[in-house]
Amino acid sequence: MYPDNMTFGQLKEEVIRLRDALSRTTRMYEDLLYNLDSDNIREIDANITRIKNLEAETVITNTIVTQSLYGERGTIAELTVDRLETSDKVRNYLNGDTSDVNYIRIYDQNIHFITASTDGAQTEQVRDRKGNPLYWTDDTFKVTTLTETDYPVTVYVYTEQVKAKIAFDYVDGTYIPRITLGAGTGAGDNDKLIITKSEDSAQILYRTDSGKETAINLSDFVDADMRRLSSCTIDRSRGEIRTVAEGKTLSDAQTISFTETVNGITYTWPDGFVTTVSIS
Repeated sequence: MYPDNMTFGQLKEEVIRLRDALSRTTRMYEDLLYNLDSDNIREIDANITRIKNLEAETVITNTIVTQSLYGERGTIAELTVDRLETSDKVRNYLNGDTSDVNYIRIYDQNIHFITASTDGAQTEQVRDRKGNPLYWTDDTFKVTTLTETDYPVTVYVYTEQVKAKIAFDYVDGTYIPRITLGAGTGAGDNDKLIITKSEDSAQILYRTDSGKETAINLSDFVDADMRRLSSCTIDRSRGEIRTVAEGKTLSDAQTISFTETVNGITYTWPDGFVTTVSIS
């Protein structure tokens, strides 16, 4: 929540208004100082008060914009956009909400899509990126500060899972974009799907729980690790072929019908697809 229940758009308009007012007041002071006499001393005194109030409202970096974003998210969304996090952990703590938090974290050349979970049993104080503890300015819990108060900014302790990420890999002198899907088992890239794009090819790779890799490689042609035939039974009297694919059991067997003629064999799959093999 922004100051006085403002939206970000309203806050932006207010900042612009204050900046313009400060500019106008500065020009007015220049005129007064060039033409200073006893008649305008009272006007200067009045405007000193205005300037002090204006200064208090326009400390953009430390009060209105930055600290309000700290208060809303618990981590600064810097306007230089070198780091961004959309977590609602601070808000959830204030609302007593221990449900999962799904958010995005962007830093350097990485984008992480995160699910964070908590049981609410432990809490911790929020710190800025330099490790400094954050505090609320008062018990309204709207604006944060680095100055110690009686109101530390607190969140539940969460366990994070990165369920997807986009990044660059440095391969042979070239930065290659890489998309990784899945939180995995915790052992390297096991149980993750990885998509990479090099200069003249692409790859879709899945690494199983046990670390076995299956991949589709795309370039001028499509190369894939295909499923092999585990077993095959041909019953000529019934005109049936029963096949079991790699990794399947007999209960998963597929039945293909066939008919023989003098000139060939016609196969019919369960979905009705037909193939004829000619023999001469």
